[in-house]
Parts: sequence; C-alpha cells; structure tokens
Amino acid sequence: MQGMTLCAVFRMPLLSMLRRMMLEELHQGRGNAAPQEDAEAVYFCCCERRMCSLLLWLPKLCLQVFFCSSFLLGWKTLHVRRLLSIDDSGLMRDMRVEDVLKEKRSEIAAKWLRAILDTYPPEASRFLKREKDQFANPVGHTIHSAIEAILDHLLNDADVEEVLESLDAIIRIKAVQDFSPAGAVDFLFRLKHLVREEVKDQIRENRISVENLLEFESKMDALALHGFNLYMKCREKICDIRVSQVQNRAFQLLKRANLIVEFPDPESDPETDLGDVENSK
Repeated sequence: MQGMTLCAVFRMPLLSMLRRMMLEELHQGRGNAAPQEDAEAVYFCCCERRMCSLLLWLPKLCLQVFFCSSFLLGWKTLHVRRLLSIDDSGLMRDMRVEDVLKEKRSEIAAKWLRAILDTYPPEASRFLKREKDQFANPVGHTIHSAIEAILDHLLNDADVEEVLESLDAIIRIKAVQDFSPAGAVDFLFRLKHLVREEVKDQIRENRISVENLLEFESKMDALALHGFNLYMKCREKICDIRVSQVQNRAFQLLKRANLIVEFPDPESDPETDLGDVENSK
C-alpha cells in the first residue's frame, strides 16, 4: 500500500519532466538546422540518456522517502504506544502502582525498614540495623515482620482487618517508647514518599494514571487513621497501668504506717460477729 501510494504521487511529475526534457532536446536539434534523420537520432539519444539518469536518480529518491516514512511511522507508533500504554505484545496494558511495587517489593521493604529505623537515635539505629537475631533484637524483628505484612495488604488489596494486628505491633512499640502521635504513625507516610519516588517516571510517561496513585495513597491514609486509634488505645492502657501502680504503692505505704485497717466483708463471712468488728475499732 505504501509503494502504490508513492508511485501514484511521483508518476505524473516524472512523466511531465520526461516529456519536457525530450521536447527541449528536439527543439534544440531543429534550431541547429540538422537533417530530419539527425533530429530523430538526437531525440532518441536524449530520451535514452535522460531515462538512464532518471533510473539512477529514482532509486535514491525512493530510498530517502522510505527512510523518512519509516522514521515518522516509528516515532508515531512509539508516541501512541506511550499514550495508550501498549506493551511489546501489542496489547493494551493499564499499569497500576501495585504492578510496579510488586516488581521492586524487596527493595522497597528494605528502604522502608531503613527509613523507620532512622527515626531512632544514632546508636540505637545502628544496633537495630546491624543485629539480625530476633532474640537479641526483638524490636527490629517485630518491625521487619510487620512491614512485610502491611506491604502484602497494600499490594494485594486484602481486608484491612487482617493487617491491623501487624499495624498494632509497630504502634505498641512506638507507644511504649513515648513517641508522639505523629511520630508513631510517621512510618506510613515515609512509605508514601518511597512509593512516589518509585512511580514518578511511569507517571511522567503517562503509563500510570494520577488517579491510581491517589487511590493507592488513600489506602495508606486509611491505615494511618487506624494507627492513630491504636496509638490512643495503647496510651490509655499505659496510663491506666501507671495509675494502678501509684494507687497500689500509696496503699502499701499507708498500710505499713498502720493508717489503714482492713474490715472483713459481712456478706462473704456471715458468721462474723459485728460486735467483734466494733471491738477491733
């Protein structure tokens, strides 16, 4: 189809050019008052010479046109392929953030773990990164296991209830270590930054839509809200434990100073004589 189009485009201009050159040669021959036989010989010689030159020039032109059309066709195909996100098999492929992250899952998990451990003081951070034994480094082991489960939840669209246990494990550590509410859930927003760094090239090339990125980030935001709730529950529990410890300590001090007298419960011991109770007073 492309060859037929080229022939149709160049046929009439070439014929007109050939006719014009032959008439010019014939006119020049007659202008020189050459005999009729010489004029006819000049005419046919000119035709033969011009035809040879055209045959030598035409392949070069066709080759140039072929390369130019091939370049334009290849560029257009590449441009359309980027716009429509078509892979090498020729099928439309709607890339998602999850597809990119699954290919780099181990690398992202390692970067995320380092980002979380960097929030600790330098000495503690070096220890948590260096020590791999789960008994010598239970905090680092718990955080590593929890972020693996959270990544599985985000990449596989699992139910949020299934990941709350892993989320609670990290939040409990942060709550006991007196992190602020923002510092307790900061590790989820660090993952959001890592995800944007990984998919920025695909978004720039229109291979991943911005809507898909926002949808993925909304799942991380939902986990952050659950993290705030878990943190507040942990802090309330810690506060109750501390209040109970203070009350028990004060009770023991008063008891040692003989400022507290324990009375038996009449309901638990019905045979207790109330008179004995009065005497004890």
